[in-house]
Amino acid sequence: MKENDKNKLNVFSAQNEKSEKSSRTERRTPNEPNQLGYINASEDFKNSIIKSDKPITKEEVAKHNKKDDAWVIYENKVYEVTHYLKHHPGGKRILLGKSGKDITKYVKKMHPWVNIEEILKHSFIGKN
Repeated sequence: MKENDKNKLNVFSAQNEKSEKSSRTERRTPNEPNQLGYINASEDFKNSIIKSDKPITKEEVAKHNKKDDAWVIYENKVYEVTHYLKHHPGGKRILLGKSGKDITKYVKKMHPWVNIEEILKHSFIGKN
């Protein structure tokens, strides 16, 4: 086991509830991109994120709205979410559509139970 593997969480199959449209139970495999996989992967790149000591303006964040360069603002904190796009449970298209913007209101409305700051802690680049 690598030294940095001690901090990683174990990925396991999660069983989703049966949907009304389908009688079969769908399963997520450990190899599919998911939030837990992202948290583990972010341990490897946490030291490569360049943090800013100066406030990052909304205008600057707005420039980073592409699939290979995506930033968001959440609770006045700026996060580099390019690596997270493929792990977003709703699909990367949804998050990419919010890239370059303040996602605070949207997240609180759609995902009030999700601890975004914990998931993206290694992607923090500065304050807004």
